[in-house]
Amino acid sequence: MGLMQGCCRFLCNNYAVILSRKKKEFAAALRPYFTKRYRDFPWRRTRNPYHILVSEIMLQQTQATRVVGYYQKFIQEFPDFFSLAKASPVKVLSLWQGLGYNRRALYLQRCAKMVIHEFGGKLPSTIEELVKLPGVGENTAGAIAAYAFNLPALFIETNIRKAVMRHFFLSQDKVSDKHIRDVMREIIDYKNPRRWYLAVVDYGAQLSRLRTIPNSRSSHHRPPSRFKGSFRQMRGSILRFLLERPRTEEEITAAFLSRQNEIPIVLEQLRKEGFVLKSKQFWCVAT
Repeated sequence: MGLMQGCCRFLCNNYAVILSRKKKEFAAALRPYFTKRYRDFPWRRTRNPYHILVSEIMLQQTQATRVVGYYQKFIQEFPDFFSLAKASPVKVLSLWQGLGYNRRALYLQRCAKMVIHEFGGKLPSTIEELVKLPGVGENTAGAIAAYAFNLPALFIETNIRKAVMRHFFLSQDKVSDKHIRDVMREIIDYKNPRRWYLAVVDYGAQLSRLRTIPNSRSSHHRPPSRFKGSFRQMRGSILRFLLERPRTEEEITAAFLSRQNEIPIVLEQLRKEGFVLKSKQFWCVAT
């Protein structure tokens, strides 16, 4: 029994020493990203919870550089929850075109309505309440809590995952997000998590450009699906077509003749998700 206790004590002490060393190395790697390597994006210049919600929904599965122009136009057109909540879905979707994953636009508008009706027009700050909002999962909720309210919520996105793996799981494959979260509890800056997360994200983005940490080493990695010619592209094309004006199914078929067999499936899917509706013989964007 004494030998086992001694071995356990040795392993725990050894682990603590290694973790302490890696924490120092990680902190040193982050230093340039607090200053000269800091990336300046418009949503980083604000603590406005609404603006940060918009940016985090837009940043889901989309690169930051692509989001900038859409974010600025969206905030200019809908500067707060109230203006977004009362807007026409057609207008909201029109501003979103080209960004992809159009359902995020409707989720965002539904978020605005829910914040007004259930939270008195103020975005909640707790993870438990944030995840109740449409399109807001645990990681998006954590990002909002950290960036809008400077709370030390744990969340993971691609760049954070790469940064942590680079220093704490360098020789391991199939690293789970649970293991990454366990490490993050030890290394997060609890006094200023917002500043810390921004540095980690920028560091991870640099690692992505250098391709030093393959995405496949994460157990959560899924190869991106091909967009060109995909069902998702077809959905977006039909939605853009209907944003111009209501169309009959015959008009839609004529415009997408090479994929006519998919049109009824796409239209029904878009209808179920609340994007479009059929009025008599015309299909149109839901208002």
